[in-house]
Amino acid sequence: MDNNRILKWSVDGTLSTFLQPAGRSNGMYFDVRGNLLACADEKTELWSIAPDGRTLFVADIRAVYRSARILQIGTSICAVLSRRSPLASE
Repeated sequence: MDNNRILKWSVDGTLSTFLQPAGRSNGMYFDVRGNLLACADEKTELWSIAPDGRTLFVADIRAVYRSARILQIGTSICAVLSRRSPLASE
């Protein structure tokens, strides 16, 4: 399966593309505002994606965590960063 898109599965069972390209996003969850926070590992970034698909850059993970193991632990770091993001608590 193409790893550079985010799929949306609707309640009626329809599968569609929500965002493409998607920075090879993974490690996703929704914040309290309904935005999708995603670890875009193509450039090791954390994104906030609005329900209409608008993308907001939140953090460059390499700038926050300087580590040789960044690719191995990228998804975990994104989860930690997204919880610390002001977007997660608003």
